[in-house]
Amino acid sequence: SPEFHLYDRDMSPHTESRQEAVDIVNLRPKCRAVLTRKRHLENYLHPRAVCEASGIHADFSDEDYVADILARHRYDHRPDQMPWSELPGRTRKRRRDKVKKWLNTNAVERMTPSLLAERDPDGEVRSWLVAIAELADGTA
Repeated sequence: SPEFHLYDRDMSPHTESRQEAVDIVNLRPKCRAVLTRKRHLENYLHPRAVCEASGIHADFSDEDYVADILARHRYDHRPDQMPWSELPGRTRKRRRDKVKKWLNTNAVERMTPSLLAERDPDGEVRSWLVAIAELADGTA
């Protein structure tokens, strides 16, 4: 049956291993895999949608770790906390994972076609949806 795989590009060495996975999937019939041009899926979100979802005004680039920026912001604005850098790695990861979850639900729900066009002027997200539709229709 048809498959579509989407991998975050992330940073080296993850990028290279994910590109290998993409190449392998693309060798299989009726399968398509792509690597995002931006670091993570959250980098396609518009800061306005993020602000509407969280109340946090944050600017971020295509290369920033958006979940880390926002998790750190939320943490740093709580009184009497130890510095973010002193939190155990697992605790920071847990906080980033929670932020990723609401980014990929609450912030995504606030995205509009025009906000997406601003963050993705080359239509990368649209191309993924077209590929999925073609796979579902059997035209890929």
